[in-house]
Amino acid sequence: MGIPPKRNHLWKMAVIKANNPEMLDSEMSLLRQPSGLLCDVTDKDIFNTVNMGERESWLLFAVKHAAECGHPYSIEGKNSKSGLYRRRSELPKALQTTGAHEFDTLVSKMMMREGLVACSAKGTKDKKWLDIPTGNYATDSDGAELSSGAYLDVPHWDRFVYDNQTKRINQIK
Repeated sequence: MGIPPKRNHLWKMAVIKANNPEMLDSEMSLLRQPSGLLCDVTDKDIFNTVNMGERESWLLFAVKHAAECGHPYSIEGKNSKSGLYRRRSELPKALQTTGAHEFDTLVSKMMMREGLVACSAKGTKDKKWLDIPTGNYATDSDGAELSSGAYLDVPHWDRFVYDNQTKRINQIK
């Protein structure tokens, strides 16, 4: 990548070949020891508290719910008042500490895989709202109506849990 290695710097990378397939289940944080050995420090890494698959599931669930309530998140960046970053207090705890750049990356990946789509609202042609492909904004050719006022239907996120088997968010019974 043309980036020189530096002491005391953190690099995000991927291992393309691994002899232990069970290690490929999620993201890991590895720390190089003085001997050169890489040790798993994922449980101590505050920046890797949730793996990417879980973050994507929470984001998909949150975007779907907000759009169903008529208060979709904007695809626009960090300074947009309806963007994910500015409205992160409405999101599940797993996403509340996510940075603006991370949101951009997550949304871009999910749009490329068509888990999320950009849509327009009623009376506009600007596709700046996020929804799932089968959601109201995505399926209404005129664009769905935006609700006025504050988004008061934010779920009680502690009533939901990520299921690692199904890779979905489920309501606790």
